Amino acid sequence: MPALIIGRINPPLRNISAIIEALPSKGGETMIQRHRGKKSKIGVFGVGLDLYWPQFKGLLEELTGCLGEFEEGVRKFNPNIVSAGMVDTPQKAVEAGNLFKR
Repeated sequence: MPALIIGRINPPLRNISAIIEALPSKGGETMIQRHRGKKSKIGVFGVGLDLYWPQFKGLLEELTGCLGEFEEGVRKFNPNIVSAGMVDTPQKAVEAGNLFKR
């Protein structure tokens, strides 16, 4: 299954409906429609570099807020979300990988 990457774009893509519309479709159905009713887990994480946070005041908080909004929107379609939060160091990447393996 392809990964969906939501980056920092202008204007921010915070509308979950727009994200769902951007998902690939098959036979007129979105991935969400094809999997509705099936038990699935969705892994979510944000990506950044911890060295940026001191340089750009408020950036971590802004991105973390966007990640939270995205998670809440996805929960409307599938409440079984596993969140690794903001992955901004190699150690956090390993921790996220281990979390998603469970």
